Amino acid sequence: MSEMKSLTHSLLEEADSLIRANRLDEAEVILRNFQDKTNPQYWFLQGLVNQKRQAWGAAINHYHRCLDLDPGHSGASAGKDMCNSILNFWNPSLFNP
Repeated sequence: MSEMKSLTHSLLEEADSLIRANRLDEAEVILRNFQDKTNPQYWFLQGLVNQKRQAWGAAINHYHRCLDLDPGHSGASAGKDMCNSILNFWNPSLFNP
């Protein structure tokens, strides 16, 4: 069981490293083939990929799924808040030249 947990951890670390290096296609291959969909980190990383692709709705949905599994996940909470801030941005000066 420990060996499986170690493999899970290393796959998620590899996906995280690829995402942070903006190698999103490679990270998505790892995540697509990842088996444990009950792992909150899986959903967090899915959210990061979508956030970097500016797919705000999908990112928020993935962050929510992560928070359902781990309500204290600070990264998912921050990511969700950031996506919502981007979607809710409004600058009245843009409409008054």
